[in-house]
Amino acid sequence: MDANMTVIDIPARGPTITGRRDIYHVGDLLLLNCSSPYSFPPTTLSWHINGHLASRETVVVYPGETDSEGCEASWSGLQMRLHRDHFQEGVLILRCTASILHVYRLSTEVMITDSNYIESSPRESPSTGGQSLALPRTGFMSIDRCGLLFHVGAAVTPTITALHLGYLRSLFPCAVVLAVIIHKTVVTILVIWYFIKLSV
Repeated sequence: MDANMTVIDIPARGPTITGRRDIYHVGDLLLLNCSSPYSFPPTTLSWHINGHLASRETVVVYPGETDSEGCEASWSGLQMRLHRDHFQEGVLILRCTASILHVYRLSTEVMITDSNYIESSPRESPSTGGQSLALPRTGFMSIDRCGLLFHVGAAVTPTITALHLGYLRSLFPCAVVLAVIIHKTVVTILVIWYFIKLSV
């Protein structure tokens, strides 16, 4: 019985999203590109909008580019007019996923903020002036109840806006808990050291 074997050459890195602007408003035309490096077979690129698969009307598939070794780079575009229902509390999450059969799957995510929502948000701090604070991160970002950032996955750069400053309010109880833990640890170490000294 004959058996077929497929040799897979995965990309050197994850997909990259380009074309993102610093400021967006409802009604703007969003134009983003996602690219994946050379691989064999070529990666399949897919877009998700707030966790939902993007419709065909918003996705543009560009022809790939083949190198001298037969590997192919993949390109895909996302084009859509921004509506108010795209934003959840002023934030729109866009994700591009590159996959090869069932053996390779890697995603990159960017966050788009509605500047009008930020400027009118009651949470805005006077010191921020409605400006966005750009921080580097790796992969997908989540903010837990203590306002801490967790980083997992491929490299992208999101924007942390004044909307998230409210999470900093919960840092104080977390700091208190941490201080109590440190205090108990120090006391325990001192007690152990005291008994060691007595036994010597």
